[in-house]
Amino acid sequence: MKSLILFAKRRHIPILTYLLITVTFLKIALVIFTHPFMGYANNYDFTRQSSCIGIWQFYPDKFKTESNRLYSVNTLIFDGDQRKQTCLKSIDNVFPWITTIFHTIGDRIDFREVSFYKVTFLLILLSSLLFIIKDGINRLIIAWLFFLVFSDLSNLLYINTLYTDFSVILGLFFALFSIIYLISVKKKEISLSLILLTLGSLIWLGLSKQQYMPLAVILGLIGNVTLFLKGYKKSCIGILLLSLILPLAYNQLNQPNSENMKSINLVNKTDTFLQTVLAAATNKKQVLAKLGLPQSCLEGVGVSWYGIEDPSHHPCSEVEYLNRFQIIGLFITDPKIFFIPMSKGIAGTYPYYPTYLGHLEFKDHNFQYTNKYGLLKTSSFSYVFSQAVPKQLLSLFTLFLMIASLTVCVLLVKSTAQNSYLTLLISMNSLGSFVMFYSVFSSVFGDGYIDLQKHGVGFLLGMAFNLTGLIFLLPYINDRKILLSR
Repeated sequence: MKSLILFAKRRHIPILTYLLITVTFLKIALVIFTHPFMGYANNYDFTRQSSCIGIWQFYPDKFKTESNRLYSVNTLIFDGDQRKQTCLKSIDNVFPWITTIFHTIGDRIDFREVSFYKVTFLLILLSSLLFIIKDGINRLIIAWLFFLVFSDLSNLLYINTLYTDFSVILGLFFALFSIIYLISVKKKEISLSLILLTLGSLIWLGLSKQQYMPLAVILGLIGNVTLFLKGYKKSCIGILLLSLILPLAYNQLNQPNSENMKSINLVNKTDTFLQTVLAAATNKKQVLAKLGLPQSCLEGVGVSWYGIEDPSHHPCSEVEYLNRFQIIGLFITDPKIFFIPMSKGIAGTYPYYPTYLGHLEFKDHNFQYTNKYGLLKTSSFSYVFSQAVPKQLLSLFTLFLMIASLTVCVLLVKSTAQNSYLTLLISMNSLGSFVMFYSVFSSVFGDGYIDLQKHGVGFLLGMAFNLTGLIFLLPYINDRKILLSR
């Protein structure tokens, strides 16, 4: 451990830190702001944000509300057409809304103008975090994580879109690290700036997307307990109130009784209960009875919403009124309902980007065969990890990693009392595992096996935190003095 401390004192640590950050922003600039335009194509979900703001993709040959999965489109049009019946409000709406301030109705807009505000906000948050955290090793860890997450092509392609997933990635990254840092530092090192950054990040995550709102609440509760144990009772009350208010705030923005949310609810529960839960059940008739569904629903087992030809003849419309908490009881009586979807869900996140969506403009389709594109892709964590761990081994590897993380925590937890670095790394390792689990669990039991590569966007971020914590923990694991002090 002494060698690690000496290493931290060397002058090249700050250089390495800022080199990683510089390389990351250079790659962001190459992907987002240079030619050709790169961003995931529209699977229809752009409509949910366009309807709120009045900025739409400009299609010369089709209606603006249609999906366009084959290729991305750079041109936006600000026509002011807002449609409450399809608007899904998110804090991510801020970016296109800012864009409208500088335009008038009828203007055509380069998509990268919206992206500019996203990248600017990312820079502000990173600068704030580096301002708060002064220690060299901690800054190096931040820079390394920032490089893994935000230089990854699979994540960067969300910036040039109207999907809310980039706000999920952004909010989750800063909320997760802020909470981890709160856990690791001593009371005197906790500043108002850190608490405010934590609160802001949790709000951003919680209001970005319905799926990840509960995760923001859980992280908030962890932060609340941490501050309470460290004697910051007033601050912990603030985070506690935030954790309780977030679900109410999201429901206020997107009221559950609205036609839009009712429609989304039916689609998601169809995929969850028919395609996922019932399909995995050993005794399907018994599970139907426990859920209070009619036996006629057997006809719909294994079917997703997108497999129903006529929505007016839904095979089991009663699923709309089910509560997902009912699934927890089924895990006990039939463990297959948990293990089969989770195994398929983990494998379904591979290769960590939505492969069915194009991400280049039609005229630039051949760019993906160039050396420049190859470098952008192969220098990404998602690509390296997908090559190292093939799809057929991913579920097994994830299970092994979580067991290893738990083992490391048990071995080293007693040594954390006077060692903030060790606490930081163990927290990264364990909370990274939790984020991986949550991302897959909330995907398969939130919307079945649909769009797992997109819905499970937090999986690879959690993996980055987990592996980084594990790698930096290796010197501690090999230090016999720490292990013997148990």
